[in-house]
Amino acid sequence: LEVAQRRQVNSAATLLQNSERRRTARVEVAQKRQKRDDSTATRLQGSIRRRNAKQEVSQRRRKRDDGAATLLQGSVRRRNARAEVERRRASKTVVIDADAYWTRRWQAEKEDQSPRAGELCLARAIQTFVPEGSRDDASFLKEMRLAEHATVVVLREELSPEPGWVFALSGDDAGYVPRHYLKTEHKEWPAFGQSLIGAAVEVSVDGVWLRAEIVEVGAALAELDGANGVCVRFSDEAHTITEEWHEFGSEEVRIIEAAVAENTRPAFGASLVGTYVQVHVAGAWLHAVVVDV
Repeated sequence: LEVAQRRQVNSAATLLQNSERRRTARVEVAQKRQKRDDSTATRLQGSIRRRNAKQEVSQRRRKRDDGAATLLQGSVRRRNARAEVERRRASKTVVIDADAYWTRRWQAEKEDQSPRAGELCLARAIQTFVPEGSRDDASFLKEMRLAEHATVVVLREELSPEPGWVFALSGDDAGYVPRHYLKTEHKEWPAFGQSLIGAAVEVSVDGVWLRAEIVEVGAALAELDGANGVCVRFSDEAHTITEEWHEFGSEEVRIIEAAVAENTRPAFGASLVGTYVQVHVAGAWLHAVVVDV
């Protein structure tokens, strides 16, 4: 009986030991799996971090390259504008030749010659004028054909809104044209600043005045020998250069209509919050909103 009892006790102990070993083995297997999963998660997180870092570096490089490209484009536009300005300056321009004006006027007036007195100025034709009559008519010979936008030399004191005729010189042509067909060359330039943006202008291109709009201003530009400049955008689709820079106050640009509203600065204070503004960044004006003062 005693032997049977011992055998029973030993069998129970063996079963308990086996159960404990299996439980320990299961715990060890679970720990190994957890460790493996943690290692996999760590590698995955590291991969995600490296990928995000690469994307951030790529974005920074792209932003840097975009900024450099913007600066380069602005530099190229200004260089092209400088070359264009120099080319136009070297080309034939309208010069007030007093001797030629008075010689041609006296030839037209013959016996009834006006005294050589008064200030000569440039005027622009606002519409085309075609003399009427035949070449056998004496008055026809004194009248001059006038093309729209043509620039002519006239006696300033003879310009007025009243009906009448004024003697004009245009290159090799000279004669009388209707006074109300002419107006002074251009409006005075307003003060330099952001208020110029949006102004309608006309730009002389190869003797033709093209409509454009001022879209940007720049102070003390090296490409314009330190002068202030304005960037104009052409509305004429036939013009090959969409934008170009000109010196502020240049005779090649005429102010047609000032900007609709001047960009005046309001008083500083909380009322500025929510105001839409433009910020100059790397040569470009970006739209923004004031969020705090």
